Amino acid sequence: MIAGKEEAVELRASAMDIVLRLQMAGYEAFFVGGCVRDLVRGVETSDYDIVTSARPDDVQKLFPHTVPVGVQFGVVLVIDGERRYEVATYRTEDGYDDGRRPSHVHFATAEEDVRRRDFTVNGLLLDPLTGYVFDLVGGCRDITRRVIRTIGNPEERFAEDRLRMLRAVRFAAGLDFDIDPHTFAAICRHAGAIRQISAERIREELTRMIMRSGARRGLELLDASGLLMEILPEVAAMKGVEQPQEFHPEGDVWKHVLQMLDHLPAMADGGLDPCLSWAVLLHDVGKASTRFIDCAGVHFYGHVQKGEEMAAAILRRLKFSSAQTETILALIHEHMTFMHVRDMRPNRLKRFLRQPAFDLHLELHRLDCLGSHGMLDNYTFCREKLDALPVEQLNPPRLLTGNDLIARGYAPGPLFKQILDAVEDAQLNGEIQTKAEAERLVEKLFSFAIGELEEKDIVNLIPVFREWVQWRGQVIEEEVNRMVEMLRTDLEGKNEKVYLVARDPQGKAIGIMGCGDVDPRMACYQSATNVRASGLVIAFLSADYHGKGLGKSLLLTLFDRAGQCGWAEMIWSSHPRYRNTAWEFYTGIAGEPAGMIDDLFEPGTRSPIWRKPLRECNEQRKAHPLSFS
Repeated sequence: MIAGKEEAVELRASAMDIVLRLQMAGYEAFFVGGCVRDLVRGVETSDYDIVTSARPDDVQKLFPHTVPVGVQFGVVLVIDGERRYEVATYRTEDGYDDGRRPSHVHFATAEEDVRRRDFTVNGLLLDPLTGYVFDLVGGCRDITRRVIRTIGNPEERFAEDRLRMLRAVRFAAGLDFDIDPHTFAAICRHAGAIRQISAERIREELTRMIMRSGARRGLELLDASGLLMEILPEVAAMKGVEQPQEFHPEGDVWKHVLQMLDHLPAMADGGLDPCLSWAVLLHDVGKASTRFIDCAGVHFYGHVQKGEEMAAAILRRLKFSSAQTETILALIHEHMTFMHVRDMRPNRLKRFLRQPAFDLHLELHRLDCLGSHGMLDNYTFCREKLDALPVEQLNPPRLLTGNDLIARGYAPGPLFKQILDAVEDAQLNGEIQTKAEAERLVEKLFSFAIGELEEKDIVNLIPVFREWVQWRGQVIEEEVNRMVEMLRTDLEGKNEKVYLVARDPQGKAIGIMGCGDVDPRMACYQSATNVRASGLVIAFLSADYHGKGLGKSLLLTLFDRAGQCGWAEMIWSSHPRYRNTAWEFYTGIAGEPAGMIDDLFEPGTRSPIWRKPLRECNEQRKAHPLSFS
C-alpha cells in the first residue's frame, strides 16, 4: 500500500535504478504489466515488475541482495532495503496440461514474452529512462477504449491458465472497463473449468476483487459469466429471495448485498480489511434456505445460525486461515444484534461494544443499513456510547480473580467462569464497585447446598414446576398437581427412588433431580401412559437461576453428585439450553448410551433421554448407594 506521494516517488526511483543497472550491463530491461498500465492511465502504482533479457544467474551477479523465488520460470527477487522487486527473464511457456501451470519454460525475446501474457492492457513495456512505451499488442488502444481483451485467441489464453477468467472480471470491475465480447464469450463457455484452479488462488482473486472499488460490478460480472455459480453457488442462490418491503425496499437478498458492496469505503490498495468484505458477501447467505411465509408476511427464522454454518463451509472450502474464519463468522453471528442495543442492560451493552474487532462489526452494520432501509439510529447510538464510555468503564479491572475464589475455598473448575462473569456483570451494571461488595455477591448467589428431598421443599418446588410444565405458554396445572402428589407419595413409600434438591443460601429449594425408577412424566408436558424409564435422571431448575447464568453450574453439581455414585446412566435437563451439558457430562462418566427414546414433550425432536434394562439399573443402584459429603 502506498503511504503517500513521497513513498511512491521512492518506489519508482528504486525500480528505475534496477532497470538502469541492467541496461548499463548491456541487457534490455523494462517495466512491464500492471504498473505500465496504471502509469499510462495517469495512476500512481505501488507494484513494479521488471522484465529483462538477462538470465537469472546474470541478475543475481549484478545485485548484492537477491532471492531466487522462481528460477525455473526465470524470476529473481531483487531486494533494495525493505523494497522487493520481481525481475523476470523474457520467456515463453507451453504444455499447460492442467490449466494452471506450464510444463516447459523457454527463455525468449521481448516480443515473445509479451505475447504469452494474459491481456493487452498488461502487455505493455515501458523504458522508464526514456519514457517510451513499447506496445506490441494494442494495449494502449484498449486502455483508451477501456476494454479488457486477451492477447491473441481467448480460448488459448484461458486454456493456459483458467484463473485468467477471474482476472478478466477483476480487472474489468476494478478499472471500470468493459470485457471484449469475444473474451467474455470464451469465459462463459469455459466457466466450469475454473474448478481446476486451487482454492487458494480462487480465494485470493476473489478477495482482491471485493476489497476494491468496483466490487459490485465484479460480482455482477461473475454472475453474468457463470463463474459465480461455479465457485460460490450459495451466493448465486440469493437472487430472487424476496425480503419484507418495510425493512428492505431495495428488493431481494442479492440486491441487498450488491448495494452493500457499493457502499464499501473507497480505500487505497490493502487498506480495507478482507474480513469485512467477505462478511458483507456472506452475512445473509442463510436467508435462501430459511425463507418462510405465513399470514404475517416473510420471515427468515434462524438465518443467522444457518448463515454461520454455510459461511463456515465456504471458508473451509476456500482454505481461509483460522483467524480470518473466526473473525468473519463472528461478524455474521453478531450482525443482527445491533437491533437490540437500545434495550440491552449496561453489562450486556458494554460486553458487546468491547468485543474484538468491534470497528468491523460497526462498519458491517452501517453497510447493512445503507444497503437497505438507510436508518443509522443504532449505529449512531453505538458510536455515541463508545465516545461517552471511558476505557475504565467499558473494560474495568476485575474486582475478583481466580486466586480470590481459591482463597475463599472454591475449587478451580467450570464454576469459576460463571462466578467471575456474574461479578463482572454486576460491576458493569454499576451494582457493585468494591472487592468487598463482590465477595458478598458471591456469597449470596453461589452458596447453595444439595441434599435429599424433604417435605418442606415441595411447596417451594411448585413454582419451579409451574415455570416448566407448560404447553403453548399455558401452565398444565393437572400435571403440576400430579407431580407434587408423586413426590409426596415417594417420600412416604419404601421404594428405591431418590431425589436430590438444590437449595439457595436461605434454604429455599430451587431445583430438583430425580434418580431411580422415576416416572418420566416428571419431565413431560403431555401425558405419557405406559412409559417408565428406569434410572432416569430428571432435573428442574428455577428460571431465576437460568437467567443469572447459574443454571449450568447447579445442574453440573447435581449431575456430579449422582455420577460419583456410579449409577447416573441417564441424564436429562428440562431446559433445552442444558441438554448438551447433560449429554457431555453423561458420556464422560458412562460412555455411549444403550439407546434413546423420543422426547415426550416436544414432538418431532429428540432429546438426551436414555434408559437401560431395569434389572441392570437396580443392581447398579444397590451396589453404589448415594452418599452426601
